[in-house]
Amino acid sequence: MIIGCSCSNNTNLPNRPAIQIDIDPLVIGKKHPIDLNIMGNSGGEVVPKILKKS
Repeated sequence: MIIGCSCSNNTNLPNRPAIQIDIDPLVIGKKHPIDLNIMGNSGGEVVPKILKKS
């Protein structure tokens, strides 16, 4: 899970499904393929909702 981060070409992601959460849709999947993208404010919106569901 990638939260609020845009990866560089030097980032080595493991070979498994990737989830990216970011407020800027232009950075989602920009450098690496993403299996699930979630657009929104990670700290104030998205992550608290995910934690509430678990």
